[in-house]
Amino acid sequence: MADTVAILDDEPDRLNAMAPLLRERFPQFTVVAFDNAPDINAWLADNLQSCVLICLDHDLGPNRQRDGDVFDPGTGRDVANNLAACFPVCPIIIHTTNTDARPGMIFALEDAGWAVSYVSPYEDVRWIREVWADAVRDVLS
Repeated sequence: MADTVAILDDEPDRLNAMAPLLRERFPQFTVVAFDNAPDINAWLADNLQSCVLICLDHDLGPNRQRDGDVFDPGTGRDVANNLAACFPVCPIIIHTTNTDARPGMIFALEDAGWAVSYVSPYEDVRWIREVWADAVRDVLS
């Protein structure tokens, strides 16, 4: 049964605004969040069919330490490419300030048949309650 909203974003402030808003307005859905492409891609391999919505950022920050090794968090394009090889199961909302990378993500997903919309972040996390919430409502209603 599809009951999960998956979010990719590396900024804790964004995730701390998105997850509670989703739980408040859509308590019937489970929210899962990832801050890197390899982890969400691994999760999607087993759980894509449970998704009612996927939200993707592009830039996921610099390499970081993980278990004592250098870890590359990848980008939202890595996830878009992964999803483009899958049968579309839900809408996708892209939220990134990277205007150079955004069109490629959208094209890869739409070319594979995914329904994609875009929200432009602005003013820290203000956009989440003002425009992202409306986009989520539009695709989940």
